[in-house]
Amino acid sequence: MIKFLDIDYLDDIYLLVNNYLNFIDYKYIKNELTNLDNEIIGFFVGTELVGVLSYLKILDEIEINYIVVKEEFRRNKIASELFKNIFKLKDFKVINLEVDVTNRSAIEFYLKLGFKQIRIRKNYYQGKDGLEMKKVIGEL
Repeated sequence: MIKFLDIDYLDDIYLLVNNYLNFIDYKYIKNELTNLDNEIIGFFVGTELVGVLSYLKILDEIEINYIVVKEEFRRNKIASELFKNIFKLKDFKVINLEVDVTNRSAIEFYLKLGFKQIRIRKNYYQGKDGLEMKKVIGEL
């Protein structure tokens, strides 16, 4: 089940996200949940939160902040389902994201979803290069 998350899920989101993205702290997630331009959607298996996707709404564009799926639930199309919810949003024409250039599996996943490689951002991830990617809604 997918649903929009609110401040009541702060601890659950933090526990999931911090296991994989330790540079995102509790305060950052709390700020996301209280910012009206930011949304976090979660994927639940039963009552367990196993995936989250955070994004920022900027005019007619969406900026993906991060996506995390619990390791033992990966390769079960959870990330795809989270993105499908984003693709259905009205009033948005473009989705942007950045990914570590060494994260080949993530890059391949985004390419399958229809994202295009835009440019390399030098030293974007604490000394590592980031790849900027973009998807125009409605394009395959």
